[in-house]
Amino acid sequence: MNTISVVMTSYNFRPYLRDAVLSLLNQKGRGLSQLIVIDDASPARDFEVIADLKDPRLQCIVHAHNIGAAQSINEAMALVSSDYVGRYDGDDRWPPEAMEQLASALDRHPEAPMAYGDIRTLSPSGEIGSHGIERPAGPLLRDEFEYLLARHYTCAPAILARRSAWQALLPWPERFRAGLGDWYFNLRFARMGPLVHVPEVLAHYRVHDAGMHRTGLLNSHLESSLREILAEHLPLLDDPARAKRIEVQHLRDLAKSYFAKERDDDARRIYLELLRRAPLSILRRDTLASALACLLIGRKWYRRAQSLRAASAQER
Repeated sequence: MNTISVVMTSYNFRPYLRDAVLSLLNQKGRGLSQLIVIDDASPARDFEVIADLKDPRLQCIVHAHNIGAAQSINEAMALVSSDYVGRYDGDDRWPPEAMEQLASALDRHPEAPMAYGDIRTLSPSGEIGSHGIERPAGPLLRDEFEYLLARHYTCAPAILARRSAWQALLPWPERFRAGLGDWYFNLRFARMGPLVHVPEVLAHYRVHDAGMHRTGLLNSHLESSLREILAEHLPLLDDPARAKRIEVQHLRDLAKSYFAKERDDDARRIYLELLRRAPLSILRRDTLASALACLLIGRKWYRRAQSLRAASAQER
């Protein structure tokens, strides 16, 4: 029977790490053979909350100095010994049969480098939310590569891949941060062969102030990493027009994210690029207001218009 290893990184996840570790050690069916946890010199001393766990499958490595997620992942990946490997963070949680379902999917599809499931959000107090990430509805392309390039719908906590596939792609690039490293690896997996989707919620993604959804948004590396990933993968599509539409979609989303974070200069720069390359793209209903605010009326008038719109809606 194929075995399972998990690499888990933790940095200031002390309130959640024990819950994460126990949910993996207590998996039903085919459990883990190995769980490597790296505390990357967390000021909160995350490792202390699992120090009393006497499980031979658990190995905890504590760094004296912070070396970053990428190097921590590469260090742990060099130690894995199982056939299937998951790369997870120390603030999430897994249903009791998640590993069994992912491993069984890989067993049934030896041609697949990776299996993935759906996720649901998890509150800091442990309540499972109604939101999450799921595979897009409808028929997918032959190998999912184009769908995955257009939309990052596979999430790290719900992924299990073959160790041989990981070994072919590692090391984890230091330059890919803010969650884009996961997307980059999943695209590379999709280039290796078909991906297997398990239509079940197989991970609970914790939403909290120290999580990736907050701290990883729009740091200084995101845009350059996004453009690098697109530049590597868009030329692999057979249809240049489709490739351009996907690139424009990502740039539009980036501009809207900049605007939402009140980084108006960056948003304006992206919108000007879109005006030159795909002017009709900013006329979409979900884009036009922020584009006009950046390019013409300014944020002050945008806020005033939004207030008037909200007041009018209340009157109706």
